[in-house]
Amino acid sequence: MSTLQEDVARGLGAQGLRVEEDRGGLVVRDPGGQHVVSVWVDETERVVRAEEVLCYPVDDFSEELCVAMDQLNEARVGLTISYQEQQRALVAATVWTSPSRSPSSNQLHLLVALLHEARERDADALTRIADGEATWFDVADELVGASRAPRVRPARDGFVSSEPPTRAFGAPAWGEPPTRPLDQVDGALEPRAIQRGATARLDAGDFQPRRTEGVGARRARARDDEPERPSRAHSRIAFQMAVSAAEPKGPPKVDLAAEHLGLGHRLMRCFGYLLVFAFVLGLGLHFGHTFRPDIFSLEVWLPRETHDASSLEAEYRRRSAMQPGRTLLALELSDPRDFASLGVRPDFVRRSLEALGDRRREVLEDLIVRGASEEARKRAYRLWREQGFHTAPGARLGLLRKLAAANIPEDAVVVYLANDLQESPPTFGEAIEALSWAPGPAWRALIEFLGTPGEGADERAKALAAQLPRDTEDAVVLRALIATGHAPADALAQLVDKRGLEWARKDGHELLVSLVRKDPQQASALLAAKDDVERQVLAVELLAAAETEEANALLLRALKDRRLPTRVRLAAMSGVRKNALTEATWALVLVVCGSKEEKALRDAARRVLEKIPAAEAVEQLEPYLAAERKYAVRHYAVLGLAALQAPSAVQKLLEVFSRDPDLKIRRLAGKKLTEALEDEEARVILSRALPQLREMARKEQDGVVRREASELYRSLTGR
Repeated sequence: MSTLQEDVARGLGAQGLRVEEDRGGLVVRDPGGQHVVSVWVDETERVVRAEEVLCYPVDDFSEELCVAMDQLNEARVGLTISYQEQQRALVAATVWTSPSRSPSSNQLHLLVALLHEARERDADALTRIADGEATWFDVADELVGASRAPRVRPARDGFVSSEPPTRAFGAPAWGEPPTRPLDQVDGALEPRAIQRGATARLDAGDFQPRRTEGVGARRARARDDEPERPSRAHSRIAFQMAVSAAEPKGPPKVDLAAEHLGLGHRLMRCFGYLLVFAFVLGLGLHFGHTFRPDIFSLEVWLPRETHDASSLEAEYRRRSAMQPGRTLLALELSDPRDFASLGVRPDFVRRSLEALGDRRREVLEDLIVRGASEEARKRAYRLWREQGFHTAPGARLGLLRKLAAANIPEDAVVVYLANDLQESPPTFGEAIEALSWAPGPAWRALIEFLGTPGEGADERAKALAAQLPRDTEDAVVLRALIATGHAPADALAQLVDKRGLEWARKDGHELLVSLVRKDPQQASALLAAKDDVERQVLAVELLAAAETEEANALLLRALKDRRLPTRVRLAAMSGVRKNALTEATWALVLVVCGSKEEKALRDAARRVLEKIPAAEAVEQLEPYLAAERKYAVRHYAVLGLAALQAPSAVQKLLEVFSRDPDLKIRRLAGKKLTEALEDEEARVILSRALPQLREMARKEQDGVVRREASELYRSLTGR
């Protein structure tokens, strides 16, 4: 690692953080390993940039989300929140820079602390806006309301400071400004990779437009109502320009003698210029004649064709005197001449081919292999194709074998043959036989040709497996094996190792999905890779895209596995939501009700649970309400019904409240029904059961159940 990167890694490690090197940058994890911060170091610009994902995935970058990001970028000092389309995520980033020194431990602490504060303070609200569950107006006070009021604290010497004090790492509030605060760093020092979002000048305190206005109208009105506030960089430039104009370094230079110059003086000055030019020209001609005596010769300046006319005529006579055949053909291919300027158009190539007769193919192939130069060999190959010899059975592979036997480097002729084999492939048997000796480009073309499914795939896969030791960096043999349907057990892991995650998510996505669709255990093996969250997330994404029964089962297993990182389980929830897997209802209920689960996981599980069709979700939870089940299982089932927030779930809760044999379960169901009264649809369902509730309020033996029924009845009837 470089010097600056070593200092950054050492400083972060001293704070108890886990630092790992990944793809030219650093991955920083907290001691629990749950939260990940990516750090990049630019040695040239002396810039340290840290970023963390706040919201993932973001499927629709709406205007409400854009307004929220604009307000946050205005309110959060030292932070930039932007949308990265490739990752489908909202990312918070902060930066440190200094031209001459390394960051102190306090400044490194601030980099991580700012991101931690953004995650704790803004991630949940941004997620709700991204999912369409809330608007900017619903969460405006939560996002930037507190940040508008400056934090004032007494300072020494009677001064008052609004800057937050330094706090211990992990405290509720964070922050100490670096030597150069981030909002004062010049724009030229900011890394090019950070692109700030639109900065609409809107004040959260005065931002109270009507809910019926569009986002565009609200922005326009905010710009009209609020005066333009120039940025610090523009203010500094304007100040420097004003100082320069007010205090010039000296009086303007004026040529006092210019107006007194007459015509004679100006002519003398022109004459002096001519003397200088003549001297320089004479000096140049002197040295030119010294190093090239024929500089004044007319032949040097005449066109080259005129100068070589005699040699061209001599060459024509020499070739005309030669007997047509192999020698003349080789001369024409190595040194073609145009004799049109002599008034003749001899066709020495045609005459030589006619003289060769049946030996034409043999001679041309010999010239292709043993030509005087690469250009001569290329011309011989074109002539070989023009004569139609490439259409003969086995002709192309035969010529390719001669080139390989002669140890010809992989030049243009081999590339031409490889392209020809791609356009018009040989038989599978010929291609398999040629794999052992075919040179590079042709070998690759044959590998790609053999990588097809269908009849004979077993034999082709066996031949391709034998070529795995010669596989290229882009895994051409492995990809061909996958196409035949005979991929090795670790094919997915090998492809990700060789091609990288970016290729796997873009160009190779379709191939990898087809591989996982045929063999979901490939993704399961990748999911088992420890300490590599990105690979595990990729495996979950591929399982979700496969959309098969076995792949969905593995997806549910990843959702339930508490040993997996939070990002991986969130990706599994996204796949469950995308595929509308009702089988995941119970697993989602366990996450929502689990006290040891993280808040981000519980919130995400609750959102996914609400997207599942209510009738199917209730049907999935009914077996867990059976009387023979343990109390803990039935308890979670009742909580799951309450979390669904649907009419069918309220109806099922009412049945449990009135008929379940376990008093604890009935009491819990009554409590959840009371909480559901805030929903209008739930009130309609319960209003239909007023006679039943009145009867329970009068005759129920259990006091708690009787009180719950009475409270429900009074809330619905108002008496």
